[in-house]
Amino acid sequence: MLEPIIRIFEDNSALIRDVAAQFVRAVSQAVHTPGYFTVALAGGGTPQALYELLARPPYREKLPWPQMRFFWGDERCVPPDHPQSNYGQARRALLDQVPAPAENIHRVRGEWEPSAAAEDYVRQLRESANPGEAWPRFDWVFLGLGADGHTASLFPGSPLPTASDAPALAVTADYEGRPAQRVTLTPQVLNAARVVAFLVTGRNKADAVAATLTGPRDPRRWPAQRINPGVGELLWWLDQAAAAALPANPRKAWDGIGGFNSLLMMADSNDLLPQIQTNFAQEAHKPRNAWRGKKLWIQCVRVAQAACEGRVLLIQTARR
Repeated sequence: MLEPIIRIFEDNSALIRDVAAQFVRAVSQAVHTPGYFTVALAGGGTPQALYELLARPPYREKLPWPQMRFFWGDERCVPPDHPQSNYGQARRALLDQVPAPAENIHRVRGEWEPSAAAEDYVRQLRESANPGEAWPRFDWVFLGLGADGHTASLFPGSPLPTASDAPALAVTADYEGRPAQRVTLTPQVLNAARVVAFLVTGRNKADAVAATLTGPRDPRRWPAQRINPGVGELLWWLDQAAAAALPANPRKAWDGIGGFNSLLMMADSNDLLPQIQTNFAQEAHKPRNAWRGKKLWIQCVRVAQAACEGRVLLIQTARR
C-alpha cells in the first residue's frame, strides 16, 4: 500500500498557505504538457478557506485558469444556490472570482433526481476522458474527512468498492443533519488520481484521523481507508488539533526519502531553498562521516527544519 505523507501545522492558516503553494506548484509543472489540469474539489470549511486564498493575489495570477478543468468529489442533491451545495460554495469562493471558462466546470446537477444526476455526471466524466476510458485521470483530488470517518460521500457501512462500480453513484446518508441524498465519485476514480490531498482540521476529527491512518484496516467502518492511489501521491494536511490522537511516531518522524522530499517541496514553495542550500554548504565542511547513512538524514532534517523556521510542525509517513 502507498504510504501517506502527513503534514502537520500549528493552525489552519499555515496549513492553507502550504496547500495553496503546493497546489500552484503542481499545476504550474503539469500545464507544460498538452491537455488540461483536472481537479476534483471538495466541500467544507477548510476547502473554502483554500478557495478564497486561491482567488486572491498572488495565487490568482499564478494559475492558468483556461487550462484547468473542475469537477467535484461529491455533491449534495440540492440546487446550486443552496447553502449546502459544494458547487455553490466553490463558485462563490473561487470560480466566480477567476477567469475559469464555463465549459471547464463540470458540476453534479444537484437539483435533479439523484439517480439522474449520477448518470449525467458519469456522462460528463466519460466525455472528459481519453478515448475508450470511462473517466479522466485526475491530476489532483481534494478530500475532507468527517468525524465518522467518511470521505467524499463514502460513509461507514456502505458497500465496499468493486471493479464493476460506476465512476459516480447516487447514495443516501445522514450526517449532522445535512442533506441525505448525494452523488459521489467512487474509489476506483479517486484512486487513479495523481495526487489525493486530504485537508482535515479540528479536534473533532482527531479520532477518525488516527483510526484511518494508524488503526487496524477496516474500510467498511473507516471509508477513508478505501482511498489509496495505486500510482501517485497520498497527502494528508492536518492541523495540530486534527493530529492530536496520532501516535507520537507512526514510523520514525522524517523517515525515508519521501518524507524528506516532501519537506524540501514545502521549503521550495515558501522560497526557503536558498537558505537550506546555504546551511548545507556550511554543514559540508564537517567531517565526512557525519554525512553517512542514518546521520546524513538527521543532518538533512536539521538544516531543513532550521530553514523552515517552524512553519511546519511535522512531516512524517504512517504505516498501518
